[in-house]
Amino acid sequence: MSRILLIFLITVCAMPALAQETASPVGTSEWGRLINAVALPLESPAHLKISRVRQRWWGTRTLVDFILGVAEALQTESSPPQRLIVGDLSGRRGGDISLHRSHENGLDVDLGYPTLSGAEQDADGDHSFLHAMVDRLSGRISTDFNLEASWALVRAAVRSHLVQRIFLAPEIKRLFCQHATERGELETEAETLWRLTPLRNHHDHLHVRLYCPAGATHCRNMPDPAPHLGCDED
Repeated sequence: MSRILLIFLITVCAMPALAQETASPVGTSEWGRLINAVALPLESPAHLKISRVRQRWWGTRTLVDFILGVAEALQTESSPPQRLIVGDLSGRRGGDISLHRSHENGLDVDLGYPTLSGAEQDADGDHSFLHAMVDRLSGRISTDFNLEASWALVRAAVRSHLVQRIFLAPEIKRLFCQHATERGELETEAETLWRLTPLRNHHDHLHVRLYCPAGATHCRNMPDPAPHLGCDED
């Protein structure tokens, strides 16, 4: 087990004891709202919130703590060390927001793919992620894509048992399938692979969706993905 995975698992496992859920997600990610939202800090040594003019830094306590746990592990253990680039969560009261068909109840977040350069971007303004990891025309994956850090990131996220799905570029899902095959991890990382849902327009970010927190009686999960790898070899 890699150090980034071990540290993140320790962090996530401690979350329920450290912070009880205070927000109330209502409805679904595509048709919902958010009560008593929790704000993600805009910046730390481990993460950078971008697109700040949109003011979409609100989520459940579970989501905020999840992001901070991911960020700390990535910043301390990736090579080179880098901060996690965080895009949109939800609006303060949830509900419909521009550029998204989801992100409505505080359980979704967009995260930049880890890079080999560790490059960041200006956090102000209305721009989204500037570092595309897949060329939209050719489907070619950028030479700046950090495969090892990205694979460790999604593995750790899924093993937190908080994540329902991670939407990502189809080209990167195929690369993860190839990587898992080469490492002999198709069986041990089966759950990770089937939770990775390929979706167009995710060439520059990962879209992470968490399960409804325990006790959120008015929150509704989307259906789980079909329990297969979704790889060419599957």
